[in-house]
This record gives sequence, structure tokens and C-alpha cells, in this order.
Amino acid sequence: MFSVNLPNKNRKSPFIPAGYAHGFLVISEEAVVAYHQTNHFDAASDTGIHFVSFGFQWPVQSPIISEKDAALPGLNEVL
Repeated sequence: MFSVNLPNKNRKSPFIPAGYAHGFLVISEEAVVAYHQTNHFDAASDTGIHFVSFGFQWPVQSPIISEKDAALPGLNEVL
């Protein structure tokens, strides 16, 4: 598990192989997040794990999180 800070000046983006869990946190007032995917979006396959369930120390106290992401199961529920 690791994190990468992507300041807007370098405009770099990480490559995340298919099947790897990933997430992001925006710490600026606004941001543009763009995904390049290997296939078309499939709502039936869209899933994830709750962001506090795997031990990562997020650098925020009260994050704003979508209803969809808040309802995700914990890591121990999907293993």
C-alpha cells in the first residue's frame, strides 16, 4: 500500500493495472480527475471497498464522500 502526491504542475498520472484496488483524495478546493480505462464502463461490475476498512491513514479528518462510496463494504466483508 502506498500513496502518491500528484501536484497539478507536473500533470502526471499513475498506471494502475486492471484488478488493482485504488482510490484518490483531492486536497485542493477543486480538481479534474480523468480516467483512461481498458474497456467500457460496466455498471454491473462497478464495486469497491470502504475507504476506512484497510488501514490507510488518510490525511483528512472529515472527508466528503459520495453516498455510493460510503455504502461500500469493508475489506473484511469482500475477502
